[in-house]
Amino acid sequence: MFKILIPTDFSPAANIALQYAMSISGHFESLNIILFHCIDTSDLSSGFLHKIQDVLLWEAEAEIKKIANDIIGEVQAGTSIEYDVVFGNIVEQITNKASENKIDLIVMGTKGAGGIQQALFGTITSTILKKINDYPLIVVPERAPIRPITNIVYATDLADLPGEAALTIAFGKLFNAHIDILHVTDNPEKQIKYDTIKETENLVKKFTYPKLCFHIAFNLEVIDEIENFLISHKTEMIAMFSRRKTKFEKLFDKSFTKEMAFHTHTPLLVIPYDLVLKESQVL
Repeated sequence: MFKILIPTDFSPAANIALQYAMSISGHFESLNIILFHCIDTSDLSSGFLHKIQDVLLWEAEAEIKKIANDIIGEVQAGTSIEYDVVFGNIVEQITNKASENKIDLIVMGTKGAGGIQQALFGTITSTILKKINDYPLIVVPERAPIRPITNIVYATDLADLPGEAALTIAFGKLFNAHIDILHVTDNPEKQIKYDTIKETENLVKKFTYPKLCFHIAFNLEVIDEIENFLISHKTEMIAMFSRRKTKFEKLFDKSFTKEMAFHTHTPLLVIPYDLVLKESQVL
């Protein structure tokens, strides 16, 4: 059974993430959807919390139960829905819930002008990415259109390509999606070695996935190039891998200074690098 964890704070952004999760639920024959809300106690004294915790719990449980009842009629046979409300630190509780239930995928919402940047470097989501090393995460911008996943762009710096590509393809196969492997260099004067290009092309062929293409682009503004590619290829999702101090992380960090947000409407699939290491051991 495939398990999807959907943390919610009942905000519009969280509701969009829920709608997105529901839109992909039909691709799984056996699915368990877990709605999860954490009442943040970090700013509450123990005495004050004791006085109001029953009210907070009652309100949250009523809200999350209503959501569960609203979506139960939308799911296909073989899908179960459960929900849980807890007190504590939000990041820690989401991490614990994912671990306890052996979650396969987490779907979360994000809002604001810096959608993708916030997804990678924002407060709660960023901390979750650092703490959760075993679970892929889909970050859904608040204004993301709910569309079938037919095109996925996997942006890569070509490091650890075999393991990363294998995991991206495994995800893409769930939706029979076309996958574009995109490498962008920020130095037009620097030519990628011919051997590197041939090795990458040969690797793509070895995967024997018919809907797989490899692209190389040169642009001083790597973020802009990726954004243009997403638009021109009508992409429904961008896939990236989280690991510390990568070239892409530095680029996203740099992009905070830019006024234009990085394609805020595109859902982002973030796969932890620890999964790449495990996949590489198998290949």
